[in-house]
Amino acid sequence: MSLLGQERARTALRALAETEGFTAVSVRVRRVTIAWSPRRPELDENPEALRRRLSAAVDLLAACGCPPLMG
Repeated sequence: MSLLGQERARTALRALAETEGFTAVSVRVRRVTIAWSPRRPELDENPEALRRRLSAAVDLLAACGCPPLMG
């Protein structure tokens, strides 16, 4: 909850929520799941739309101080 007190995190969350088809973000220990639904091939298979979605997801994680885990 303290993360939402930071403008950067709120801005990133709003940007993610505005991506077309965004459904949810859930957080568990060592895992964040972000979902877009329903399946829409015109977005899900479009490289530019996918780039926008992934960029918004990465921006949110960076704003929250969650580095990606490898392996």
